[in-house]
Amino acid sequence: MNRILILTFLILSSCGKGNSYSKTDFNESDFTQTQGIITEIENVFSYSEKFKRTYHYAYATESDTKLYGIEKKSDLILNVDDPIIVLVNKTDRTKTYIAQRGIINKKTLTELKNIDKTEAE
Repeated sequence: MNRILILTFLILSSCGKGNSYSKTDFNESDFTQTQGIITEIENVFSYSEKFKRTYHYAYATESDTKLYGIEKKSDLILNVDDPIIVLVNKTDRTKTYIAQRGIINKKTLTELKNIDKTEAE
């Protein structure tokens, strides 16, 4: 009886564990930090991954262009209009990651907030 319980426990505890891509697999020197803002949040629930969020965000680059990014299946807890620090790949500006919540450039953050308000109207 004990063997069946132990075997059942081992099987259930190993369910849902698969190979997943880790953000720590990249070289930090290949990325630059820039200011971003959360524009939209999608909450998705699955029994194997619990609550995972998909964040849509806008970020500004040095060339004063506003770009958009998406981070899927994130464990971060953020709200719409939260300021974030975005890691942008130096060679391909479409490869981005949310590094953390924070402000590194108040002027850029204000511009991003103002652009989002004018687009909503």
